[in-house]
Amino acid sequence: MLTHHAQVLNLFSLCEKTIEHKKLQKIIYIAKSFGAPFAEKYRYHRLGPYSEDLFVRLEELCNLHFLQEEQHNVDAVYVLTEEGEKFLHTLRTKKEKDSYTSMYKALNEQSLATLEQMAALLYFQQMEGDGVRDPHLISRYSDQEWLHAETYLTTLRERQVFYEGS
Repeated sequence: MLTHHAQVLNLFSLCEKTIEHKKLQKIIYIAKSFGAPFAEKYRYHRLGPYSEDLFVRLEELCNLHFLQEEQHNVDAVYVLTEEGEKFLHTLRTKKEKDSYTSMYKALNEQSLATLEQMAALLYFQQMEGDGVRDPHLISRYSDQEWLHAETYLTTLRERQVFYEGS
């Protein structure tokens, strides 16, 4: 019943126990693009792919007291609570690492800006075949920042066999 909720909670326990809302949106989108088993549906929003499903799931996890929402600057930050850890523990005896754990951790180490760029690149490549088509998003970042995001995506693609085979 709460399988998809548990997947999101597990991401918190594998990375850090605190993840910013916008960053979480991008991490899950990118990981899902590489085959990670998330159910969230995404549409394009002003800063790249956005999932209303994930937003609702996070609200439900907060209502269940498995996550706590805190406001930091302009973004919400979600913190895995003791109740959330107990819930995960009832589902398993130890942290469930899946073959994407190292990808989740690597993505979580990236800046929000890099994740926004990577998610936008993936979105438009999947939808239209190539390149970012959002002039607002293109103008937010320098050519060097876009190159960094493209290079990091290439690195993830090269490691994809490792993720799937782990």
